[in-house]
Amino acid sequence: MPVLKLISDFRYNQKFLVGYGPIWQGVEPEKFLTPAEFNALLKAAKDNRERCVLLLLAGAGLRVGEMTQIKAEEIDFRRGYLHVQATNAKFKKPRTVVLLRRLIFHLLPLIRNSKALAAR
Repeated sequence: MPVLKLISDFRYNQKFLVGYGPIWQGVEPEKFLTPAEFNALLKAAKDNRERCVLLLLAGAGLRVGEMTQIKAEEIDFRRGYLHVQATNAKFKKPRTVVLLRRLIFHLLPLIRNSKALAAR
């Protein structure tokens, strides 16, 4: 079970939701994909680019707007971090997110190929 789901369920069951009251009664906790469902989604991706998109959104927790504005120089492959610029972040504050090894494995060839194409 994903950690975020466990936390979400715990907060819901323990009434730790912000604004908890009569309006929240009967509201179900958020639904998340199971690991098996997410892996099926990754397998259904038509290419490495689509796998990277899914892993950036789900694995790194990026928002679509943040993901579409990533530049190669914002990725620290050695340390496994992505630096999200303030102009691309939701609250206009820069942030750093951890990249999963699985994502780095798919991202490196994609960036190398795009740099090779740009050099032509």
